[in-house]
Amino acid sequence: MSLRTFARRFTEATGSPAGEWLIAERIEASKRLLVERCLGIDEIAAAVGLGSADTLRHHFRKRAGGGGSPTAYRGQFSTPAS
Repeated sequence: MSLRTFARRFTEATGSPAGEWLIAERIEASKRLLVERCLGIDEIAAAVGLGSADTLRHHFRKRAGGGGSPTAYRGQFSTPAS
């Protein structure tokens, strides 16, 4: 299958281009890690394949809704340890 055909079929199947879909999946994975694990932002960025905390923050603010940071998201959605 050609790259062009793959790109067209992927967009038809998922509703977004492959690159955008992948970033969205990485942001969702980072949200889970922010809430469920006590990892630093750099560790989470590396774990989800975004490379650096700066890259994670950039994409998170753009796609996570509300324009907040990963740290603010963690504070809002994680439960305090008892």
